[in-house]
Amino acid sequence: MDGSAPQSVHFTMDGRCVYIAARLCIIEDLLQPRQTYFEGHNADVLCLSLAPKLDLAISGQQEPPGVGSSYACVWCPSYPSRALCRLHCFLDRSGATKGDEVPRHRDRKEGEVDFPFWCPGDRRAQLRGISAVAIAASGRFAVMMALDDKRSIILFKLPACCAKPVTSEVSQTYVIRVPTMVVASGGNICELATTNPFDSERRFRFATLNKTAVKLYEYREASNELVHGAVIFGKAPQQHLNHVAYATEAGHLLMCGKEGRLYDVHGSHVHHSAVLSHQLGCAVSLWKIKGQSYEFLAADTTGTFLLGRFEEDPPAKPRKTRPLGIRPQVAERFTLEQLPAKPGQEFPKGLRPKWRSLAVNERGLVLAASEGHMLVIFDLGLTGQRRCIWRVVQVGHKVEAWALAHHPKIPGLCASGDERGVIHFWDLEQRKPLLEKTYRSDQTVHRLEFSPEGDLLVLGQLGIVTILEFPSLQSVHRRRVSFVKDFRGQEGEVISWIVFSNYADGEDSRYLACACWDQNIYLFRLVWRTKAGHKHKGSERHREIMYRGTLTGNSSSPTHVMFTADAQFLVSNSTDLSILVWRTGTGERLHCLAAVRDMPRAGPWRNIIGWPVAGVWKKSYAQSDVNAVCQSYGSGGQPDGDVLAVADDEHMVNLYRFPAPISLSQGRQQLGNQVL
Repeated sequence: MDGSAPQSVHFTMDGRCVYIAARLCIIEDLLQPRQTYFEGHNADVLCLSLAPKLDLAISGQQEPPGVGSSYACVWCPSYPSRALCRLHCFLDRSGATKGDEVPRHRDRKEGEVDFPFWCPGDRRAQLRGISAVAIAASGRFAVMMALDDKRSIILFKLPACCAKPVTSEVSQTYVIRVPTMVVASGGNICELATTNPFDSERRFRFATLNKTAVKLYEYREASNELVHGAVIFGKAPQQHLNHVAYATEAGHLLMCGKEGRLYDVHGSHVHHSAVLSHQLGCAVSLWKIKGQSYEFLAADTTGTFLLGRFEEDPPAKPRKTRPLGIRPQVAERFTLEQLPAKPGQEFPKGLRPKWRSLAVNERGLVLAASEGHMLVIFDLGLTGQRRCIWRVVQVGHKVEAWALAHHPKIPGLCASGDERGVIHFWDLEQRKPLLEKTYRSDQTVHRLEFSPEGDLLVLGQLGIVTILEFPSLQSVHRRRVSFVKDFRGQEGEVISWIVFSNYADGEDSRYLACACWDQNIYLFRLVWRTKAGHKHKGSERHREIMYRGTLTGNSSSPTHVMFTADAQFLVSNSTDLSILVWRTGTGERLHCLAAVRDMPRAGPWRNIIGWPVAGVWKKSYAQSDVNAVCQSYGSGGQPDGDVLAVADDEHMVNLYRFPAPISLSQGRQQLGNQVL
């Protein structure tokens, strides 16, 4: 979930929430952990807006890799399998050819319809991404803000199907290649666009926000013009703005300044303003909640929520003079730590989220998203209910996550690690974070791996291997294995792969191999020892972790490692596409692969090079384009399935029959959400 984008979360009329994550738009049911997805984009989604009364959404994306340009999609959250409209921006309005020009083939997928006409694909505008989108409350118009040099504002008239509620699955997509209007706004990038939700069918008003100004636009269909003006601050102190939202039917706006000032805008002029906090992140009007006295909810960057109203200033203190008037006044302040929560939904202690998006529905539920990819639903307690936390939908990593590991014994449990050394745990079956369990390390976590019994968790860091007990997360072993220094003098290379062997003997000992970018593989052995008991205490059996040595011989960085099923041999792949084999007992390197070719492997097949995966390498692949492969599990839970998943740099997950030794084997492709 990308909570750093302003106004990136919304409520639908039936109480579901909608938010964005990578290439997906996610629709989540609040009463049970059930999600549906809109998958109509081929690059990361940057912005999202809703027309709740018609159950319509519009989302815009960044520039896709390779050939292509940015576009926006209009779709229905209740039926997200297909877009109603796809909005492009082409430079030429004419669909006819000129002179002896041969018309190009229309690259049109099944179920797509050109609206209102076709335009050649070589005349598309390079938008460089779409930073903000908005859709009219009537569903008749849509607008998107481009990241090109002109900071273009691109307006579309939508087909009639968008002006009425969608009642069934969408069967066709209207592809609009030529916009109704393109206006060059210039200046700074538009960070946010919001539609006036009170507009009638014939009106389309929206406001845009950039670093220096808030601009108000109105499209006049009769004259086909887009009139605009900037918000005038007058005597009110002007601050850099970071949020804007419509508040009333008259077109009033709420604006948040970065230095903590909240503005009330009537028409195009600031009427009231006051400093409410050190720094505000977002604000929303409470006009949807009937029968209560509060007028706005704001959130600051320290994680505090502010409930307030517009009212007269209290009288000045004795011997003090100051101007009196109507200003935003804070009536209550609270944090999520102070609120009671439903069982299993307690808010993590010590977190201070920087809230960037707020959405409120008529039941008094609030959907809040923060820069740290946190998404929380709580009840304001304004409709007769108790103020409490409903669900902590997501507590994501604040920085990029590099490591992921699934628990071998507990279904649905997985762990992920990020650049700051934070490890989060997740329940995939319930689709929720495990808030009570978090581990913080002192270095970036590049790799995670559970032991086959699930009682150990191994962290691969910058030249360091850390082994934790699970679930206590107590450190049982920590060792620096790589001492290579970079040009900055930083010691250690990345631990790129961690793998356990099967039992190596009758005493239940195992090997642990850690591949490192310094071209070495570091080998550990985990053995069980029996400690003699004392007079009043019996003998104890404990695990001992021994460092066995370094396996050398790679001419480039090893990326994947597998043991044979008997734990006697270890096979590695490296970035130069070489395959090396060692004996685990002696560390001797074998110069012939035939000795292990037909030997069964420990666990599912996960090496990217070898005869069972030779057919997954496409002609278009470079030697670094295949990032991961994994064999499926069979019906008995054993790693002997007949399906192989391959993830590559083209954002694709390819499925093949396993083994796939024949060159250029045929597979099935599924689009991923990021480089995998």
